Amino acid sequence: MPLFYFKNHNGDTMIRKPVLISSLKKKSCPIKIKTMASVPWGALIYLISMIILMSPCSASEISHYSLENFSGRTMGTTYHIKVSMPLDEKSTIHSSSHIKIKQQLKEAIDHTLKGVNQSMSIYSPTSEISRFNQSSGPASTTATPTNDVKRSNDLTSINALPTRNPSLSPPFPISSDFYRVMQTGQTLYRLTDGAWDATLKPLIDLWGFGTKNQRKTLPSPKMIQSLIQQIGFNHIIISGPDTRPHILQKRIHPISLDLGSIAKGFGVDTVADLLSTHGYHNYLIEIGGEVVTAGEKRIGKAEEPGKAWIVGINRPDKGGNPNAVYLSFPLSEGALATSGDYRNFYEIEGKTYSHIIDPVSGYPVDNGVVSTSVIAPDCTFADGLATALMVMGAKKGIDLVNRIEKTEALIVVRDEAGTLTDHYSAHFPGQPNL
Repeated sequence: MPLFYFKNHNGDTMIRKPVLISSLKKKSCPIKIKTMASVPWGALIYLISMIILMSPCSASEISHYSLENFSGRTMGTTYHIKVSMPLDEKSTIHSSSHIKIKQQLKEAIDHTLKGVNQSMSIYSPTSEISRFNQSSGPASTTATPTNDVKRSNDLTSINALPTRNPSLSPPFPISSDFYRVMQTGQTLYRLTDGAWDATLKPLIDLWGFGTKNQRKTLPSPKMIQSLIQQIGFNHIIISGPDTRPHILQKRIHPISLDLGSIAKGFGVDTVADLLSTHGYHNYLIEIGGEVVTAGEKRIGKAEEPGKAWIVGINRPDKGGNPNAVYLSFPLSEGALATSGDYRNFYEIEGKTYSHIIDPVSGYPVDNGVVSTSVIAPDCTFADGLATALMVMGAKKGIDLVNRIEKTEALIVVRDEAGTLTDHYSAHFPGQPNL
């Protein structure tokens, strides 16, 4: 797992703990992580045999490549995956062995994404996140809730399973995947001074963008302020890396999680892990607009050069053509995630309200930012940071990104006249005069 380098205001390079959820070349199988504890032995044996069978030919045997497409639905959206699959000289795209490997790979992709959804979907009452949200809070109610983002350092990491503390909820065991996402969330919360916050579910529901119905009238300021007292990622304690099982604890009872701003990115990363682990190193993965690429687009004879994967950013127009491209550029290794106000919104009394909530005001963001795109080595991190930049605004957002190594961003702002202005980090690809 690569280290996360961060530059302070003096230009000094500081090394943080690793926050990237998955290396694109990671050598562990995400299927094993997700299923060892919960899958019956018969199903587990089937999965292991499927993993062995779907491995491609060795590098020395590669004669040519076939560009294969996989698609489906997950997390309330769609996924599209392109894989340059290697073939030996005896194989063709019509060979029974190739067709079988394709089928097995599709099954493995769907199984992996199903595991992510079962862990992090707030719409499933039996998911990990739903069970955590429904779990009891602290026995003591003497603590005064606060949503002061300056207290982000209160995100305590504990190195041993805690004894029952009346000011904390009972320990809630979580899976390794859930733990990794929470670790990235902890880093994002601190890094953005609370602009990214996964505990906004009460406000998201209040505004009609979550599990509740869309609103026809505005919520009262009093209701918004009361719910602000029930949020704050600093009210969740995450166990230390040496604790087994990994656990979460609540500091206040109403606290709940919604990982919608980061789960799709994690889903992309888990599929990238799956492909890389089993010898596929040339692919493009897209889930709901979040993308990871690796290697090149290879098709035809092995000795022929490949082409760079081309990725694009949608034009941020409310109600516009969903396929209209605002900017495109090559991306051969890394992740691209985009957040915007032009897909999930509604209008009340002539004013539009988007699903991106400002944790400080409790209202949907209204700072002119209509789209943010982040390039990073990891899609989980890119996904969450793109959401945070929508809240932070163009100047603060670009200043932050320019201090994070291997991370770039484009922030698009629309003024009152409807004119779009691009704000780029130092090395974002595709910008004029770069």
